[in-house]
Amino acid sequence: MAIGDREFSPDEIYRNRNWIAFTVTLAAMMELLDTSIVNVAISQIMGNLGATLEEVTWVSTGYIVANVIVLPLSGWLAATVICRAAFCRRNRRSRRMRSMVSSMSS
Repeated sequence: MAIGDREFSPDEIYRNRNWIAFTVTLAAMMELLDTSIVNVAISQIMGNLGATLEEVTWVSTGYIVANVIVLPLSGWLAATVICRAAFCRRNRRSRRMRSMVSSMSS
């Protein structure tokens, strides 16, 4: 399985399965908590803004839709941009090391 530029063996994935399950569960719980906070705040929003229930329900719906769009996008950005930046740094370091070793040997 490949994530970004790195290949993971089935043994690595199997070894880290508990951490993966914990991270996914924690992210799902945080999403549920965020959505619950927005839903609890609906009555306060109605009172402060003088809006009807139908108008304020769009706040909750919009928040959930925004999360549905942002969560996969942030995963994709992390896999492409951050992994590439780390890969490029690693390449620069290795090029410097190669040039230092070659200058020492000559």
